[in-house]
Amino acid sequence: MRSGRAGIASQPVGSALELSYMGHVVTENRNGFIVEATVTQAGTSQEWDAAIELLTRQRKKGHQTVGADKGYDVGRFWNRAASWG
Repeated sequence: MRSGRAGIASQPVGSALELSYMGHVVTENRNGFIVEATVTQAGTSQEWDAAIELLTRQRKKGHQTVGADKGYDVGRFWNRAASWG
């Protein structure tokens, strides 16, 4: 059961917790400093969409190299990223 006001999942005794929100961060490679962050509702496609949004904000800062784990190896993510040129 979710609390509609806060979007927080409550947990009845004996049941699994339901994830409601996810935090996403972009870090710089050398020192691991957080340079962008956002929060979305939990879900697979929201993670890819958040990554595109965060990288779009970073794109304004010039040429950068991007690394991601295997979970981002999907056409929906790479087609949008590749369109940047």
